[in-house]
Amino acid sequence: MKRDLIIDFDGTIADSSKRIYNLFNERHRLNGVPFKREDLKWNFAPYITEKEDRTECLSYFGDPKMYEFLDWTDEYAKEAIAELSKVYNIIVCSRRERGAYEPLLEWLEQNMPCEYQTCFLSTFDKGMVGRNGSVIIDDKPSCLLGNKDRYKKVLFGNYGYQQDEILEMGHTKVQDLNENLVRCNTWKDVLKELK
Repeated sequence: MKRDLIIDFDGTIADSSKRIYNLFNERHRLNGVPFKREDLKWNFAPYITEKEDRTECLSYFGDPKMYEFLDWTDEYAKEAIAELSKVYNIIVCSRRERGAYEPLLEWLEQNMPCEYQTCFLSTFDKGMVGRNGSVIIDDKPSCLLGNKDRYKKVLFGNYGYQQDEILEMGHTKVQDLNENLVRCNTWKDVLKELK
């Protein structure tokens, strides 16, 4: 029987933050500041600082324009997911408000290279998804907490907010996070780790 592979969407499968930055830049002109994912904070700082602007950025998750030019996180993502689907049940998992399902479902239907299931949550906690022995991949360290019965937890990417989140965690949470944790900056790394 195949294990479940639970894959977060934003920041793991798709480069959502870059697309949000580009959309915001098109609409408001951010003085041409070059986008670097490694500098990005989860709340879009240092690129977007005003609370109203951040609220606008979060609204993009339900905007079909967000998905028109949405890129994979890296050039190996699609190929790696297709390869992993041979040995895992792929479950794409994302936190979404009810009105924001459709554009994401359309993107997945047009772009995913294999069979998959979807799971939408109203919380960032993905611990309730999948069976014992499954693997979970996410770009947010806090989404990997509480997953002790996982075969493996993969912290994906190299983003500024990851270290910030880890520094804000207490000792017990850091221990929980590190249990069965591997770090993979690219999908090539993920494939090597999980194949």
